[in-house]
Amino acid sequence: MIVNDQDHDFGASYTINVNYSQFQNALTQSVTLSNNSYNLLNFNCTDYALGVFNVAGGNLQVSPLVIPATALNPFSLNVNSTPSTLYNQIKNLQNLGNTNTQSGKLKASSSHGPC
Repeated sequence: MIVNDQDHDFGASYTINVNYSQFQNALTQSVTLSNNSYNLLNFNCTDYALGVFNVAGGNLQVSPLVIPATALNPFSLNVNSTPSTLYNQIKNLQNLGNTNTQSGKLKASSSHGPC
């Protein structure tokens, strides 16, 4: 679901400028991806957001999160992407000098109208 996040707290952002065509691609992709079934390991909210962002020209790749097997859980898990892995990638880009990134205690800006 896409909703108004006005005043919502978040920890990292990566901003890109897009042209009309890239914006239309993002809108189309957002509808296309909304038809996928949610799956925590293979298609979660972070996968959705990355899919929309990247088709608009974002080109942001996130390494899967690997949860190793333990004595209590004999199976290891690979999660395509998580909010944490996305945050870490944005933070790494910021540390490398990417000026389109921010991290810290951030708040979404005020809305200019309904979604």
